Amino acid sequence: MCCGVPLVPHAYFSHPPAGVFKKIQLIPGGWVDPAAYNFFAPWLSCAGAIDHGWFCDPHFERELQRAHSLEATRPRTAASLWARIDREAVDQAAWVPLVNPRQIDFVSARVRNFQHHPYWGIVADQLRLR
Repeated sequence: MCCGVPLVPHAYFSHPPAGVFKKIQLIPGGWVDPAAYNFFAPWLSCAGAIDHGWFCDPHFERELQRAHSLEATRPRTAASLWARIDREAVDQAAWVPLVNPRQIDFVSARVRNFQHHPYWGIVADQLRLR
């Protein structure tokens, strides 16, 4: 609860009453989409769907667009730029990373054709046993 408004998703995603935004200092959130642009743009773009104008930096915005445009033609350059964008977001205190979870799948040596999707995890219908 902050400022008389419960901090649950509906209170955050639907604009709270005027003045509340200036008082909120931290909102926990999470994201599981593996695409970098889909991770950064909603939260930190000037017109981001979840940003509500809390963070708007024109230079940062240009970097988001540049990295996004490089993904198809120069993926290594884009990945390097996304890493820099991530460090810049933390340096500007636009957000503070608390946890970066990892997932580990244990499988038998008999398993063949193991595939792991970054969002859904193990792709069970592709597994084969020898």
